[in-house]
Amino acid sequence: MIETLFFEAMSLSSDEERARLLVEKGAVDEELVQEVRTMLMAHEAAGDFMRDDDAPMTPEIERELERLKPEEAGDRIGRYKLLQEIGEGGFGTVWMAEQMEPVSRRVALKIIKLGMDTKEVIARFESERQALAMIDHPNIAKVFDAGATQFGRPFFVMELVKGIPITQYCDEAGLGTRERLALFGDVCSAIQHAHQKGIIHRDIKPSNVMVTLYADQPIVKVIDFGIAKATQGSLTDKTLFTRFEQFIGTPVYMSPEQAALSAVDIDTRSDIYALGILLYELLTGKAPFDAKTLAEAGYDEMRRIIREVEPPKPSSRLSTVVGEERTTIAKARHVEPDKLSRLVEPDLDWIVMKAIDKDRTRRYETANGLAADIRHFLADEVVSARPPSAGYQLQKYARRHRAALRVAAAIAAVLVAATIISAWQAVRATRAEAVAKREAVRAIAAERRTADTLVEVKAERDAKEVARQDAEAISKFLTEVFRSPDPTRDGRTITVAETLDKAAKKLDTDLASQPARRAKLQGTLGETYYALGLARQAIPLQEKALDYSLATSGPEHPDTLLSMNNLASFYDAAGRRDEALKLREEVLTLRRKVYGPEALTTLRAMHNLAISYDDAGRRDEALKLGEQVLALMRKVHGPEHPDTLTAMNTVANSYAGAGRWDEALKLREEGLALRRKVLGPEHPGTLGAMQNLANSYSDTGRKDEALKLNEEILALMRKVNGPEHPNTLSAMANLSASHYDTGRRDEALKLREEVLALMRKVLGPEHPNTLLVMSGLADSYHDAGRRDEGLKMQEEVLTLSRKVNGPEHPNTLQAMMNVAWTLATSPDAALRDPKRSVELAAQAAKLDPKNANYVGTLGAAQYRAGDFAAAISTLQNALSLGKEDGAATRGFFLAMARWQAGDKEQARKDYDQAVAAMEKAKGKCAPRDEENLRFQKEAAALFTEPGEARK
Repeated sequence: MIETLFFEAMSLSSDEERARLLVEKGAVDEELVQEVRTMLMAHEAAGDFMRDDDAPMTPEIERELERLKPEEAGDRIGRYKLLQEIGEGGFGTVWMAEQMEPVSRRVALKIIKLGMDTKEVIARFESERQALAMIDHPNIAKVFDAGATQFGRPFFVMELVKGIPITQYCDEAGLGTRERLALFGDVCSAIQHAHQKGIIHRDIKPSNVMVTLYADQPIVKVIDFGIAKATQGSLTDKTLFTRFEQFIGTPVYMSPEQAALSAVDIDTRSDIYALGILLYELLTGKAPFDAKTLAEAGYDEMRRIIREVEPPKPSSRLSTVVGEERTTIAKARHVEPDKLSRLVEPDLDWIVMKAIDKDRTRRYETANGLAADIRHFLADEVVSARPPSAGYQLQKYARRHRAALRVAAAIAAVLVAATIISAWQAVRATRAEAVAKREAVRAIAAERRTADTLVEVKAERDAKEVARQDAEAISKFLTEVFRSPDPTRDGRTITVAETLDKAAKKLDTDLASQPARRAKLQGTLGETYYALGLARQAIPLQEKALDYSLATSGPEHPDTLLSMNNLASFYDAAGRRDEALKLREEVLTLRRKVYGPEALTTLRAMHNLAISYDDAGRRDEALKLGEQVLALMRKVHGPEHPDTLTAMNTVANSYAGAGRWDEALKLREEGLALRRKVLGPEHPGTLGAMQNLANSYSDTGRKDEALKLNEEILALMRKVNGPEHPNTLSAMANLSASHYDTGRRDEALKLREEVLALMRKVLGPEHPNTLLVMSGLADSYHDAGRRDEGLKMQEEVLTLSRKVNGPEHPNTLQAMMNVAWTLATSPDAALRDPKRSVELAAQAAKLDPKNANYVGTLGAAQYRAGDFAAAISTLQNALSLGKEDGAATRGFFLAMARWQAGDKEQARKDYDQAVAAMEKAKGKCAPRDEENLRFQKEAAALFTEPGEARK
C-alpha cells in the first residue's frame, strides 16, 4: 500500500497535485500518508545521485544515506537509548527510550521526521519547551526535554504514559454516560490548566487523551501538549502550506478557524471545539464528521464542510444508528440497543452543540465553563448552554427534588379529596377567587424573576467576556515573552526561571494601563515561581497582587482571601514563618466569617494555621487545631478526600513532635496507603507521605527500613521534581540522616556537603532547612574527627537560628543544646568549655523543662563543671521524664556524679542500669551506640581506681 501510494504520487506532474492527493488520503489513513511524505522528502533530498547508478560513493553521499536511515532499537540519541518503537503520528515517530543520566527512567521520545526546516523548528521547540515547563497538572503528561540529533532532526522527550485512548478505554470498560462525563471533566481540567499558563494544545483527539490505571483507578493523561505548535510555527507559514497544504491538527477534530488557513489567530476556543468533538465521540461512538466522508469530499470541500456544515445533534446521530453498529455502540455503553436513542438527554445536546459552534464567540469561553455545565447536568441543575425558560428551570427543580415533590403531591391529593367531600360547593367559589389572586401574584413574580434572570444572564456574560479578554491578554503577553529570547545567547541555555524574571520585569511597562490584568498575571507568575521551588522570587509579585485586590475588592472578597492564603504559603516556604503565621490567623478569621466554619476553604485555612503553630513551637495549639481539622474533614468530606489525607499527615507530625511515636507511625501508615490509592504512586502528596513514614521508622528505631524508604523517595523526587527542587533537597537531607543513623558515615558526610551547597543556592543561607542540614553536617564533622569544623558550624547555626527564629524557638533551643553538648562532652579536651556549656544548657532546659535531652545535657554539663550534687539532681530529673532515647548516656553520667560525690554503692547500681539501657538500645542508632560505649568506658575507668580496686 505504501509503495502504491508513493508511485502514484511520483507519477503526478506537480507538487500541488501530490499535496492534494496526500491530504485526501490522509483523512483516511494519516500514518500511511505521513510515511509516504517521508519517502517523497527523502527522494527529493537525495537529488540526482539516486538516479545515477555509475556515480561514485562519496563521503557526502554516505552521510546523506546515514541521515536518511531510520532509527532502530538500541540507537543512542544524546543521553537517551531507544528501546522500542511505540507509535507514529503526524510529524514523527515515538519511541520508548531509557534516559541514562542524570537519572535513569523510561521516557517517550518523539523524533520529528525528515524534511523539516531544522533550524527554525529547533528554535520553536526550545520556546515551546520553556512554556511547557510551566505546566504542572496530574492529568497532563510532562515534557522533560527537547533537542536535536547529530543530523539536526528535532526531538521531544515526554513522560511515558502506558495507556489507551480515552474512547477505547470507555468502550472496553463499558462505561455509562455519567462515568464517561466524569473522565471528560478531568480532560477539561487539564486543558484549563494549560490555557491559564498560556498554552494551547491545538490537536486534541482520542489518541492524545490517554487513560492509564493507578491502583485500579482510571487516570486521564493528555499528551503531545504543544507539539503541533512547536513543529508548525505560525499559520501564515507559506512554505509549509503551499508545499504540502498540511493542517495544524487532525481534520476530524479541527476547528473552523483552523481549517480556514487564514491570518485569523488561533486561541483557546479552538481547543474548546476539539473538546466538544471528543465529547460527541464519547457519547455517540463517532465524531460528527466521518474521516472517510471528508476524504472523499476532496480538499476544498473538506475545508468547507468543517467551516460551514452543521453536524447532527448527538441524540439525532444515535437515533439513526442501525444494525450491528447500533448493537456495538449500545454494548460499549452498557445499555440495551432499543434504549440507545434515549441515552443522550437534551441538555447534553445543548452542551455539545455549544462547544462545537462554528462561531467561536458562541462557544464556551473556557474549558472550566464546559466542565461546569457537565457538573450541572450531572447534578440535575440548569445548564448555561440551554436558553433559560421558566418551564425548563421548573423541570430541573422537579428532577432534583423528586422525593419531596412526590410527598407534597400525595399530601395535596388527600387534602383536596377531604375538602371536596366536606364542602365542595363552597370551596369551588372560594378556590376560583384564590386561584385568580394566586395567578396574579405568580404573574408579577414571574415578571420579576424574568427581569432578575436577564440581569444575572447579562452579568454572567459580562464576567465571561472579561475572563476571555483576560485570558487572551495574558496568553499574548506570555507568548511574547517566550518568543523573545536573548539574541546574544543560545535559546537552549535560557532557563525557565530567567524567562519568568524577564516576564516579571515586563509587567510594569507592558500592562501599566491594565492594572487588573497585571495583578492577575503577577499572581500567575508568583504561583509558577512557587511551583518551581522559588518562593523568595514569588513573594514580591504576590504582595503586589494582594495590594491590588485589597484596594479594589476589599478584605472579604474571595480573590483577596485566595491571594492572602497564597502569600502566606510563599512566606512559609521562604522561611518567613512569623509573617506566615500572622497572615494565616487573619485568613482563618475572614474565611470563617465569609464561608462558614465547615466550608472546605475554611478547613484548609485551619490546617495551614496548625502548621504555622507547629513551626512556631506552639505544639499544643498545633495538635489541638489539627485534630479539629481532621475530625471535620472526615465528617464533611469523607476519609479519602485529598484534604483529609493532608490533615492526617499534619496531625501525625504533631504526634511525632510530642513524642507520641507509635500514634504517629500508625497514622502515617494509614495515610500513605490512602494516598497511593487516591493520588497514585508518584503524586507529590504520596511522596510527602512516604517521607513522613520514613521519619516514623527512624523515630521508632526501624533505621534500616527508614534508609531503604529514603533511597526510594530520593529517586522518585529527582524523577518528578528535578535535582534542585526544595522537595528533592529535603529528600537528600533525610537520606543523609539515614546514612548517619545506620553507620554509613562517609556517605552521610558527602551527601550532607552536597545538599548544603544546593540549599544555600536554592533556599538561601538562612532558611530553616538550610540550618537543619548544617546541624547534621556538624555531627558528621565531629564523627570524622574534624571537631573544630563541627563546633564552628554548630556555633554558626546557633547564631543564624537566633536571628531567623528568635531566641526561644525550638530550633534555636536545639542549636543551643548541640553546642552545649559538644562543649561538655567532646573527646577533644581542648574544645571543652564547661562553664559556657552549663549556661547554654540551663537556658534551653528552663524554656523547655520537659525535654529529656535538654535536661540531660544540663546534667552532663554540670558534671563536667564539677557541680556533682547539681548534676545528680538534674540527671535524676532527666531520667524521670521517661524518654528511652539517651537514657544510657544520662545513666552513665549519673553514676559518675554519684561516684565523685562519694555514694559509690549507688553509683555501681546506676552504672548497671545504664549498661542494661545501652544493651536495650543497641542497634537502633549507630552514633548513639558509639557514644554510649565511650561514656561506659569513662565510667568504668573511674570505678576501677587503684585504691578502690584493692577493696
